[in-house]
Amino acid sequence: MFRSAVRLSSFLALLCTTLWISYLCMDAKEAYHHLRQKIPQKTAEKTAQQMRKHVRKDLWVSGENHQRLHSRMDSDLSFLNFLPGDGQSIDVVEELGPTRCYLQEKIYTLGQAPVQQLRFLQTQKGTYQYRSQTFHAVETLLSLYRIPGTSLPLHLQRYTPFLQGTAQKATFSLKEGTPLFEANGFQASLHSEGSS
Repeated sequence: MFRSAVRLSSFLALLCTTLWISYLCMDAKEAYHHLRQKIPQKTAEKTAQQMRKHVRKDLWVSGENHQRLHSRMDSDLSFLNFLPGDGQSIDVVEELGPTRCYLQEKIYTLGQAPVQQLRFLQTQKGTYQYRSQTFHAVETLLSLYRIPGTSLPLHLQRYTPFLQGTAQKATFSLKEGTPLFEANGFQASLHSEGSS
């Protein structure tokens, strides 16, 4: 009889302890969920960045009359950023340090000789967005050249621009074929044609 009473008491104590612990766990779970709802959720954006030196981008687009136009960007330093996109993709944005851009705008013949018109941009800071194939720059030096030949030159020191100026902001896009260019706050001066 004594053993039965001890067993029954032990069983009841174990049952009460189990109920009490599960009650405490339920309270802890509810408190946890209540706190999670109050705390603002931070979206953990996973990004990656790559630093690069002496970067060169060569880009070709199809211009008027199916001409193959060459554009080149040279930069001393860049940071290539990989950012989460719309869930399915990754946006790639490159922040560029001192940059020089050479853009062939058209190639034509003058008499019998091929001539190219190109735009030169120089800036201390710019951004290239890979998805839209767009370059944005601030405080930009702009020059327009007409030079002989069809190949994009490596340097322009021996040529004189026919138009030269500065822009507060400059943007160009290569996505639609012929480079689309826009400059804000542009001030320029015209020079006589000729190459030295």
